[in-house]
Amino acid sequence: MENSSPSLKSLEKRVNPEIGDYQDEQLYQLGYTPQLKRTRKLSTMVFMSLSIASIPYGVGSSLMNAVYGGGQLSLFIGLLVVLVLDSCVVVSLSELASRYPTSSGVYHWSFRLLKSNKNRAFVSFVTGWIWLIGNWTISLSVNFGIASLIVATVSIFYPDWTASSWQLLLIFYAICLVTFVICFFGDHLLPLIDTLSAACSVVTCIAFAITMAVLAKAGRHDAQTGLVGLVPVVAGIAAVIFTLPICFTLPPLADIINAPYGQALPYIIHVVTGSPAASIVLMVLVLLVAIFCSISITTTAGRCTWAFSRDNALPLSHLWSATVKDSPLSALCLVTAIEMLLGLIYLGSTSAFTAFASVGVIALAVAYAIPIAISLFVDKRVEVSQSCWKLKPTIGKIANGVALLWIAFQVVLFCMPVTLPVNSETMTYASIVFVGCVGLNFKGPVEEIDGTTLQ
Repeated sequence: MENSSPSLKSLEKRVNPEIGDYQDEQLYQLGYTPQLKRTRKLSTMVFMSLSIASIPYGVGSSLMNAVYGGGQLSLFIGLLVVLVLDSCVVVSLSELASRYPTSSGVYHWSFRLLKSNKNRAFVSFVTGWIWLIGNWTISLSVNFGIASLIVATVSIFYPDWTASSWQLLLIFYAICLVTFVICFFGDHLLPLIDTLSAACSVVTCIAFAITMAVLAKAGRHDAQTGLVGLVPVVAGIAAVIFTLPICFTLPPLADIINAPYGQALPYIIHVVTGSPAASIVLMVLVLLVAIFCSISITTTAGRCTWAFSRDNALPLSHLWSATVKDSPLSALCLVTAIEMLLGLIYLGSTSAFTAFASVGVIALAVAYAIPIAISLFVDKRVEVSQSCWKLKPTIGKIANGVALLWIAFQVVLFCMPVTLPVNSETMTYASIVFVGCVGLNFKGPVEEIDGTTLQ
């Protein structure tokens, strides 16, 4: 997609022993020349996925929604349901990734699946732009969530201290810069960092479960549900290990609602353990996992930006697609700059900033849905039937259909306000921000793919 896609025979083979013939050939067939150095094995890719999932941080930072939703039962049942439904999205995308293994991801899949359709360039660009917005705003959301978790933790032990908007913004900036420095100068160490992150996630989940279950100073609840229907995946198991102690030891919901900065986890840990030392240790572990998550997700956003720029789909693409020592460091600089600029919105409106953070989930979900829908309804699953890894036809259709319905539900859900009554402050503006971001810069890039102009 970088140039007109040539045939494999017309390309001069340039074999890099560190990359391997098979992977080179796949990229050549897709119209690309290998540029980035591959440093990850299957195991480190799994560890990176665990790092991005970041169960202690991901579940912990969203506990307030579970409190509003009804408490323990809704938290646990919701976890199981989400694991099943997200699995349908995962296997649907896995088929496409197996058919088209390229860093261009969803927008490349949309383009290839539409084949000779005259609108495929347009659809590909829209998919890519939404995908990029999702990665940028998810990175923003993760880093700002860490900043909020830090000030919430401090306020538990120093109730008289309140962070101003400027202080919270500066903490957010510090996290962005720390993550940037690690990703920029330690690019070759990222596989090791992902391995450490996975180990830290497992240790944190186990330490959290044991500490909360043993101490339980706020009392214990009777079992309200079982483990029937659990999806036997690593992330799912970690999520259950982390969530069950919360379900059995959760303090009164009315008290949690008033937790500082809307962060329930520090308050729950403080009340349940009844020990400042235990609370600090557990929160340090959670924050460490969160930093690892920020590193992995910023790396992902940087590579997504690089891939889209490589296809000349961003202004000044030649800058962002440049590599330094086989790493997309220019794209990483752009991602960090965008995060820090968007952070300034918090000084003017917390509601508007929250909307930007929510857009990340919506944008990524929509970007995933587009190629899945094209594969199911337009291509009739012809291309994925040729994938190295694929589902049986009937199971594949069911998984694709469930994935699309689940994504549609997520889009509606994340556009709805969390609390009632709804006013200008509690209203969720995610849908407005999402539509505005999709329209932004749409007339900019021009790209040629297989002789077709993408504009």
